[in-house]
Amino acid sequence: MKGLFLILICVLINFSCSNDNCKYPYRENLDKFLADELNYRIPEDETILVFLPLDACSSCLESTIKTLVDNKKSSHIDIIVSTSNRKSMKRFGIQNLNSPNYKIYFDKQNKYLEYELGVLAPMIFHFRNRDCQFHSETTSANLMKIKKHFGWL
Repeated sequence: MKGLFLILICVLINFSCSNDNCKYPYRENLDKFLADELNYRIPEDETILVFLPLDACSSCLESTIKTLVDNKKSSHIDIIVSTSNRKSMKRFGIQNLNSPNYKIYFDKQNKYLEYELGVLAPMIFHFRNRDCQFHSETTSANLMKIKKHFGWL
């Protein structure tokens, strides 16, 4: 029993460390989706990319959008909004993300579902020189880690 517990602890530590090192296993698919469907390429500049699949966890979306609306510290964030239902854009308040610091791209047919991206909830990525520095689902459990990483505290 102790051996099984030790193996479980090692797996959890390995998983949490891989997030900090940004070993995002779907990076190639993410780049292909962004290029093919949105004509978007991750810039050389330091970039924050937020992926909002509006058919994902409602409470996660609400807290993510609230965090973005309240954020006054980041100078530029690219946001991908994915939904085939226009009403959901209004329901989640996408119009409240109207800011000169935000550029919003729309996947109006949920094309991201055709790519293996590992996206089950809203996600945030931090890129520098097109290299991933950080990524996380934007669940309430990860919110403090995200705010700390980006200095949004």
